[in-house]
Parts: sequence; structure tokens; C-alpha cells
Amino acid sequence: MSGNDFNAYVGYSLNNWDVGTSYIELELKPHHLNSQGIVHGGVLMSLLDSACGAAGSTQPPPAPRAMSVTVSLTANFVKAMQGKLLRAYGEMTGGGRSIYFAQARVVDENDQLIASASGAFKRTRKLE
Repeated sequence: MSGNDFNAYVGYSLNNWDVGTSYIELELKPHHLNSQGIVHGGVLMSLLDSACGAAGSTQPPPAPRAMSVTVSLTANFVKAMQGKLLRAYGEMTGGGRSIYFAQARVVDENDQLIASASGAFKRTRKLE
């Protein structure tokens, strides 16, 4: 198993990963929904966390990209989603060499805000 098994299980795709930003898409499947038939809060938290992590795991060249872990993450759940596609946008907002701050938002296919988050993250190692 690779280090990305959880991400693969959730099923999202990292469509853009650039210096300080990220863009993730998730096509919803039945296993993403809670007992009320709406996207599970844990799925939203995973998207928010991953978007923040990817956004801050980049640094300007020549520094290589780095892996990170979440130090803290605060989320706001705004509304239930509509449709079958979620998009998460992450943005690094500040920080230093090892700790950085990022925010993310998840929107549905109609660009309606579903959830947002901000947090602190620690870079742990360089990507290979």
C-alpha cells in the first residue's frame, strides 16, 4: 500500500497543486453520504484538510515540495450540498519555514459554499 491509500479511498483528484494553492475535485458516491443522504462531515473535513495541506506543501523553486501534517483545523459547515460534484480550493495564507497557515473552501457544482476551514500545518519532509 502506498502513502496515499486514504486519499485514493475517498476518491478525490488533486487537479492543481501550485505554489500556495490547490484545487481538488470529488465526484460523490453512495459511500460519501451520511444516513440522511447528504455528504458526510468527515468527507468535507478530509477535502478541507487535503486542500489546505496541498496548498502549503509547496514552496517557490528551487525548494522542493514538502509533506505536511495538520496541527489544527477549524471548519465551518455552511449548507448541504447540491449535485454530485464537490470542489475544494486551498490557499496558503502565511507562515514560516516549518509551520504555515492555510484556508480552504468546498463548493458544490453550482459554486455554492458548502464548508470552509482554516488551520495551521507543519512541514515534515520533502517529497521525493
